[in-house]
Amino acid sequence: RKRETLSLLIDLGRRARDNAAADVARAVRLENREREMMAKLTRFQDDYRDATPKRQGQATGSQAIETHRLFVDRLDGAVEDQRARETRAAEARAQSEVALSLTERRIKALERLQQKKQLTERRRDEQRAQRVTDEQAALLARRSRTR
Repeated sequence: RKRETLSLLIDLGRRARDNAAADVARAVRLENREREMMAKLTRFQDDYRDATPKRQGQATGSQAIETHRLFVDRLDGAVEDQRARETRAAEARAQSEVALSLTERRIKALERLQQKKQLTERRRDEQRAQRVTDEQAALLARRSRTR
């Protein structure tokens, strides 16, 4: 009964480990997507800053400069938002890796316990078999003495 319970716990732990590994894989993919998006946004931000109407050496109206400034402000906000998303994705990946590690440790502990119980049971069976053999040998020895 205890052996069945332990096996069941190990099987459930393995399923949890598989789910945790899938969570890690999803978190890694999300983190990569967020990092790629951050790289694209920062490249776009750099390119757009370089294309400022003031730097082009042409006479530019105040409306074009104001429009450019407003867009740069929005772009800066988008970059900051993306940076926060990238940070959250990295934290989520780290947490999912910790969860996977803990699940793997629990499984290993249960497997060690199962091995220990199996070894104890095997030794008990060997001792029983040895006892039976010793009793049979003692019985044969008594019978041979009485003859």
